[in-house]
Amino acid sequence: MKVPVLSIDGSKKDEKEIVLSFAKGEYNVGNIAYLIKKHQDAALRQGTHSTKTRGEVSGGGSKPYKQKGTGKARRGSSRTPLRVGGGVSFGPKPRSYNTDLNRKVVKLGYKLVTRSLESKICILEDIKGAPKAKQFVNFVKSTGGANARKVLVVVSDNIADDNLVLSSRNVQGVTCTYSTWIPIESYAKSDLVVFSSTAFGDLEERFLK
Repeated sequence: MKVPVLSIDGSKKDEKEIVLSFAKGEYNVGNIAYLIKKHQDAALRQGTHSTKTRGEVSGGGSKPYKQKGTGKARRGSSRTPLRVGGGVSFGPKPRSYNTDLNRKVVKLGYKLVTRSLESKICILEDIKGAPKAKQFVNFVKSTGGANARKVLVVVSDNIADDNLVLSSRNVQGVTCTYSTWIPIESYAKSDLVVFSSTAFGDLEERFLK
C-alpha cells in the first residue's frame, strides 16, 4: 500500500510504502471495529457518579418515633431508603469502565481499516509560515474533492505539528486528534484522513507492524 506525501498546495512530493500483513482468513471488519469502538468508549467514561447509602446520609441518629402505639410502620432511622431524604439502595458508586481487549485484535482492526481507506489517506508535509485556514480548505478540495465532508487530521504532540492544528481546527467538518488516540469510528468513516509525518510514523509503530 502506498501513501502519498503532499505539500499544503496539494502537489505530490513523495510517497510512503507500507506493508500490511494479515494472517490467512477472512475477517469481519465491522465486528472488529465495533469491539474496538466499544473498548474506546468505555475508556472515555469517567465513572465518577456516586450516591449516598443510608450510612452516609447525615442525620438519622435517633429513632424518629416510638416503636409501638402510633399505628405506623416501625422506623429505626429517618434516613432509611424508604423515606424521602434517606439513602439510596444499590445506587451507583465510582468505578472504572475500562474493558480488556486483546492487543492483536486492536492492531488487526486498524490494519483492516487502513487498507479500506487506501485512497483516502495522505501525509501532509510540515506547514511553514503563518498557518491559514484557507490554505487547508484548498488542500482538502484538491485532495479529497467536493465529497470530502468528514476530514480527520491526525497529529503528534510535536511542536512542528502546531501549524497543522491551527490551520485546520476551525474548518467545518474537520476533526483533529492525536496519534496516541485515534477513534476507530472517526477513522473508518472519514472521507479524507490527513496525517502529519510524525503522526503517521506513530501509527506505523503502534498498529501497522
